[in-house]
Amino acid sequence: MEQKRWAEIIIFLIIAIAGFVDLALFLFGKAGAEVGILGIFAMMVVFWYSLLMKMNAIEKNLLIREIEMKKEIKELKNKRE
Repeated sequence: MEQKRWAEIIIFLIIAIAGFVDLALFLFGKAGAEVGILGIFAMMVVFWYSLLMKMNAIEKNLLIREIEMKKEIKELKNKRE
């Protein structure tokens, strides 16, 4: 599981760097519009993927909190009895 996470991060960084380089080349006039479009597309992928990763982290935190609250509720019920 940890290897998969590192693989995702490395691919994410490669796409981000490639998109940044593409946009820089386009903005400084060293490449054509096709490269600029590819750079914009790469940046969009990076943006949406980062949002997806953040949403997954939030969802995991909520699930962990829900499990902890269920345990606390069980403990309180046991104390009450």
